[in-house]
Amino acid sequence: MLGDFAAPVWLPDTGDGIRRIDIPATLDALEEAHVNTYAYILSGGAQYGDAGRGIVTEAQWNAFPAFADAAAERGIDVYLYMSGPSGSALDTSVPRPEQKPGNKPYGWDYLAWAEELAKVSVDHPNVGGLMLDDFNANTPQENSPWAFSFTPDYVREMSALARAHNPDFQIYGVIYQPSLSTAAAFRDALDGVIFPYRGETSTPGTGDPSTARSEGEVYGDLSHCWSDRCVQFRGSGDSADGDLAEVKRTVAVDAAAQEHVLTMQVNNDNYREPCDDGRCFLFSMPGHSPTQDGDYIAISQEVELSGDGPRELSFRVGDSTRRSTFGYHMLQALVDGEVVAERDAAGMNDWEQLSIDVSEQLEGKDHATLTFRLHNPQGVENFGIRTWIDDIALTGAEIADPSFDDRTSGAWQQSNVGEVMKAQYTAGTYTLETVVAGEVVAEHPIEGYDGWSSITQDLTAALAGRSTAEVSVRLRATDDLDDEIRTVWIDDVEISGTDVAAEDFDTSWQVDSGPTIEARSVASHTTIWMTYASRLAADEPGHQPSADYIEEVQSAGMSLMAEGLFDGSLVYVMNLSDPVTSSAGEERARIGQLYGDWEASDRSTCDEVVSGTHRGGVTVTQGRTCLVGAEVSGPVEVAEGAELLVDSSTLRGKLAVTGGAVAVCDSELAGSVVLTDASAVRLGATPYLCGGNTIRGSVQITGTTSDFAVAALRLRGSLGCEGNVAAPDQRGEPSSISGSASGDCAALAA
Repeated sequence: MLGDFAAPVWLPDTGDGIRRIDIPATLDALEEAHVNTYAYILSGGAQYGDAGRGIVTEAQWNAFPAFADAAAERGIDVYLYMSGPSGSALDTSVPRPEQKPGNKPYGWDYLAWAEELAKVSVDHPNVGGLMLDDFNANTPQENSPWAFSFTPDYVREMSALARAHNPDFQIYGVIYQPSLSTAAAFRDALDGVIFPYRGETSTPGTGDPSTARSEGEVYGDLSHCWSDRCVQFRGSGDSADGDLAEVKRTVAVDAAAQEHVLTMQVNNDNYREPCDDGRCFLFSMPGHSPTQDGDYIAISQEVELSGDGPRELSFRVGDSTRRSTFGYHMLQALVDGEVVAERDAAGMNDWEQLSIDVSEQLEGKDHATLTFRLHNPQGVENFGIRTWIDDIALTGAEIADPSFDDRTSGAWQQSNVGEVMKAQYTAGTYTLETVVAGEVVAEHPIEGYDGWSSITQDLTAALAGRSTAEVSVRLRATDDLDDEIRTVWIDDVEISGTDVAAEDFDTSWQVDSGPTIEARSVASHTTIWMTYASRLAADEPGHQPSADYIEEVQSAGMSLMAEGLFDGSLVYVMNLSDPVTSSAGEERARIGQLYGDWEASDRSTCDEVVSGTHRGGVTVTQGRTCLVGAEVSGPVEVAEGAELLVDSSTLRGKLAVTGGAVAVCDSELAGSVVLTDASAVRLGATPYLCGGNTIRGSVQITGTTSDFAVAALRLRGSLGCEGNVAAPDQRGEPSSISGSASGDCAALAA
């Protein structure tokens, strides 16, 4: 899937206040960007061309079948895209019973929306289903006024009603990165999740693409099992010490085996804590929970002082909310009740080290009380926070549990004013245990986030002398937990010297939930990447991403698609009304360009994949051949009409292409390169999709008739280009050329 969202081309105003979609012009623009999927908006807002927020005309719904028919003729799939109540209410301050629904004709009856859309999809097979915007803000997992809307049972009912008409009907929910754990509650309700990148772990908004790759890796990693299915443990947030859920089975033990080692893949959603080892201290409060002026949550410890001289108090602080609203949530350090350091949690983008000279406050003392707290000098109404402290040190003092490694130490005493704020250790809230015949024989604490990682546990002693044994893997709460929901996945459990093989894990284990911790077998979510591209007049300043931003974020998403972490990509509000040759339509031109680079570097379309060492040459006479991780000693030749992808490979001979298409990405070429009358040439292109190359010989490119890109080329020889469709596109990635560059490529040596 490579798609677009909303912002269609509109017909001229007829004077009745209803804007109607120009179906042919919209589809022309979509084809120009090479997209194959369109999310047809059904929500209010001037940014979508409607009369106002929450006013959704039935004309948009009524035109949907005709749009789907016309899109089918162009090979374009269509989804209906609409908001939950948080995005479609006329007045979000009014409770539901008094609120008039904004979406016509079915209002907030999403059961009706799903069923009626499914009926439409029966006659229009290119209608894939329903996409729900801001899904996480309308669930019980979010403490918001709209939490009533989408429960797992309600979404399952939506799906059941729809699939009674169309078994292939899909429902997707938009879930933002800070709320990603919400997706775990909807594993068997939603068919997939949509990740809109907006730099949550860097500078929030649509100006910083630097964390697109890292956030996408986490999102895709948490949305997918290691295999097709895995077991999900999910703590409810109110677990008591000792509560657990487990998977178990009776194993047959091979008495002749020398050892019995358990291996399994483990993942957890503890990705938000920025402390490297998962052990720090968390101050938090949920959103939409009012506080009063002066409310705080604090921890304190009395310490003994020794020695003389200057005294310095140091500690680290971090925050995950990335808010720009200053003056409400203050992290404070106090010595004997006096505030000695204060940091506004707003705008904190990473861990910060704070060091304060407290010599004056401690002069002449042999004891002191250290206090750290989250303080609201001004009460808040509706936004929450998660912020941490770690690694506390004070000159001349021994601090008990300064890095919050031991939640049972009793070193820190808690106090508070107000009931909303929370304080707790991040370490040791849950432990994954392996049990043999009722005895715990191995433990794995769930602390820092490592993604899917393999762990091993030696069960040789526990299984010695047994022909059979009951083995279980369980998640156990290690303390009374307050609002600490945790999700842990396990997959591919295998025990050497037994009949437990990784491939039968999903079907042969009994899955048992506990009173507060759930265990169930779940499938991977389908995941869709979303890039903010809106540059419409209705957007606020600073919310209009540049075309360069769009290209970098979208290329990161498409590369993650190539790696299997995402199944598709949508562009959020791409401008379709202006030609790609204009600045207003530039983002559409970039998406079309990215599509070409994606297509050129897509390994899934290879008719033949060549890898490993080849002492002879390679000749491509037809179809699409891909050299992936290959080392070729002889010449590589491509005939007319054939295609070649060279990816992460080494070519020691000549590369010659006559009348075919070629893409060379992230590779080293020792010989010369001669490309003649090629239908497409990419010697490097968009980063992530097709990186630059090192070529030691000369390069001659003549008569290229279409896509022509040379980017990030490191060339030791000369470069000659004549009679090509145009000068090569450098994709903003300059080349380094030791020899001369002439003709169409002269600018590359500038």
